[in-house]
Amino acid sequence: MVEDQEVSQHPDGEEPEHELSFMDVVGLFVNQAAIALGAAPHPLTGSLRISFEEAQYHISILDVLKEKTKGNLTDEEDSVLARLIDELKLAFVHAIRDPKVREMAEMSAQNDQQQASRIVTPDGVPQAQETMDPESSFPDDERSA
Repeated sequence: MVEDQEVSQHPDGEEPEHELSFMDVVGLFVNQAAIALGAAPHPLTGSLRISFEEAQYHISILDVLKEKTKGNLTDEEDSVLARLIDELKLAFVHAIRDPKVREMAEMSAQNDQQQASRIVTPDGVPQAQETMDPESSFPDDERSA
């Protein structure tokens, strides 16, 4: 009978190797925060790139996830999430107080500025990173759709 068969199959007929979980989502933000704190090389460049702003952003997302999922997590998920957030916050404080890490963060910011200067606007002028508008690259008719 059809009811006896499992309905959750991949389009190619194979069973999924791993179901995505809440902790997989948490892991994405933990990894991004750790990369922003210089714990691992940036996946695109292969170099250490420190950004306190990015680390703070990803830690804030984890705080929001914790708040919004309160009462809906298992005890283990809740304690692991709380521990990871605490560890990232502690790492952030240590990093921001370390003169060598602050210097690396400044060098990363300068490098970002140099990379941003490679972006050219339609009129041929390099665009500075702080003036970049993610929507500015889309024609008006696409944004209003």
